[in-house]
Amino acid sequence: MKILNINFQSVKNKKEELGNLIDSVDPSIIIGTETWLNSSVYSSEIFPPSYEVIRKDRKDGYGGVLLAIRKDYVFDRIETVEDVESVFVKLTLDKNTALIVGSLYRPPNNNLEYLEKMCSQIEEIATKFRNAVVWISGDLNLPDINWTTLTIDGHQYPLSLNQRFLDLHSDIGLEQMVLFPTRRDNTLDLFSTNRPSLVSRCTALPALGDHELVFVESSVTPKRRKPVPHKIFLWKNANIDNMKEECLVFQNQFTTKYTTSSPIQPMWADIKTCLLNILDRGVPSKVATTRYNQPWITKQVKRLTRQKTRSFNKARHSKKPKDFERYKVLKTTCRSACKKAYNDYVTNIISPESSSNPKRFWSFINSKKCDNAGVSPLKASNGISYSDSTTKANILNDQFSSVFNMNEDETTIKDKGSSPHSVMDPIIIHPDGIHKLLAGLQIHKACGPDEIPTRLLKVLADELTPVISLFFQASLNQGAPRDHPRRLEESQCCASFQKR
Repeated sequence: MKILNINFQSVKNKKEELGNLIDSVDPSIIIGTETWLNSSVYSSEIFPPSYEVIRKDRKDGYGGVLLAIRKDYVFDRIETVEDVESVFVKLTLDKNTALIVGSLYRPPNNNLEYLEKMCSQIEEIATKFRNAVVWISGDLNLPDINWTTLTIDGHQYPLSLNQRFLDLHSDIGLEQMVLFPTRRDNTLDLFSTNRPSLVSRCTALPALGDHELVFVESSVTPKRRKPVPHKIFLWKNANIDNMKEECLVFQNQFTTKYTTSSPIQPMWADIKTCLLNILDRGVPSKVATTRYNQPWITKQVKRLTRQKTRSFNKARHSKKPKDFERYKVLKTTCRSACKKAYNDYVTNIISPESSSNPKRFWSFINSKKCDNAGVSPLKASNGISYSDSTTKANILNDQFSSVFNMNEDETTIKDKGSSPHSVMDPIIIHPDGIHKLLAGLQIHKACGPDEIPTRLLKVLADELTPVISLFFQASLNQGAPRDHPRRLEESQCCASFQKR
């Protein structure tokens, strides 16, 4: 796993640089402090859709902490009651061992009571999850502590405040891994763990603000959701002429083999098999990668990023003023290049030419105003609130199933007598109507459970019209739902929360 500890000092103003950083490092977890966010800013405006973000914002618009975790990891948020800037999550490792990750921020003041609440919170979580791997990270603003000798060498803050944090480490067996300065000559951004042997690397990366980034690599492997492979068809390279010829041959065979009195199941099986075979042979495809790449990052941005990183490492090693000056110049140049590349990408989306494909424009807009906050803690029938995923799923299942009556007595249903309306004439399927519907399909719509793309149906509208007309006429004439293909009766459903 790759972990980044970042002091943002306004992440909203650094979203382009953060996107470039995520693209180059590909971190599993981002631990952020001084986010300077409020409820008016969505996490989706800043982070790519491959991350789920847990935030705790400060009311005054400053401070604030967050944890950004890749969506393929299985985790639960740990609810806390203390009024301190911290968020915690629990991930599951092999053999059901827990991994506790916390993001903390202590403002630069002499408030011992605040630090006491924060330390008590950490001790309570460590006691609750005794056998867990613990990662505590963030900006603690404790420059007086010498983490190599575990002594208090400075006098910026009271001795009792520094000693309390050192006592926390000794009481629950934590070891602080950041032994280099992160802001000027001070080590402010920390990463503490009770299993230091699982940390293979801890180093600095170029800063987004005035704090260097802390980059940590670990050998732990949390449980992940198995990614669903997403097949992408390359329609630009499709052999449309051959596909039409194959479909025309199938049309002749189908209309010769079946009539309106033929069984529905084999008719549908032949249609689906033929269409999927034509699709596989006529349209090249690829499987999409599960990693999200920032679409606006150019080769120039990547080149400048590599130059900035090399310059940063050289300056830290040589400590020469001229190397630090070169690094500052490259940092400014790279920041400007990121902003320009992002702005050019957005300008291209909202340009007048985008009217031919408005879906791209609205997808971009909607993605920036849609946060996946998950399901908040739910209260069960016993009056207790639960936050773990399994219990919440059972609570929702009980709620939805309670509104259905599976054992209703049919004798209690009122008899309304015979219908006063005349019998409707038989429905006749006209090929012209079928062709109009097929030709009018929107090619960007998702396919259904049959996995047949709408674009394929539209491309083969002329050849498929007699086939679809015959199939639906047979279905209407027989009027036996139990004999219909099960795929035509299935759909994917999900619960939709409605605000009242």
